[in-house]
Amino acid sequence: FTMTTGGTVPGNNNTYFDITLSGIDAGYDLGNQSYGVWCGDHTHNINLNHTYTNVLAYNSLAEDLPAGFPLSDDEIVYVNYFFNHVADYIPGWTYDNPTDWETVQNVIWGITDADTYTPTGNALTILNDVMANGAGYQVPPGGYAGVIFFEDGANPQVQMIFTVVDP
Repeated sequence: FTMTTGGTVPGNNNTYFDITLSGIDAGYDLGNQSYGVWCGDHTHNINLNHTYTNVLAYNSLAEDLPAGFPLSDDEIVYVNYFFNHVADYIPGWTYDNPTDWETVQNVIWGITDADTYTPTGNALTILNDVMANGAGYQVPPGGYAGVIFFEDGANPQVQMIFTVVDP
């Protein structure tokens, strides 16, 4: 399918930025609409106001992610733990009205880019708790699962991004 990135950080959905998807057939949990997203790769860039073709979406719960996928199984588990517990860390947080996009983004980078990025302040406190409690986490029925967008053939020359599927 095709993904067009929004033009601002933060995005209109109070996430890192927004995307608009098109070319998705009916019957999927994702549709042809706009979504707020978070960056899953601090060391690669994505262009705002740009259309990407050949975009693939991966369910973060899938057991058949492609060889060489840029996240480890453990990183995906920790991100899913955080997606399901973010309201425990940030008062007033809901996915319909997210708050404190910058802290959320910094925690995600602390998980996905631990070898090159360390958050500070409240994001570091949250990250430490996520790492202490999220090992082996399994998303419960009705829980949130991350959806990972990645441009086919990018290897990953283009930043990988996340949104969340509402149960």
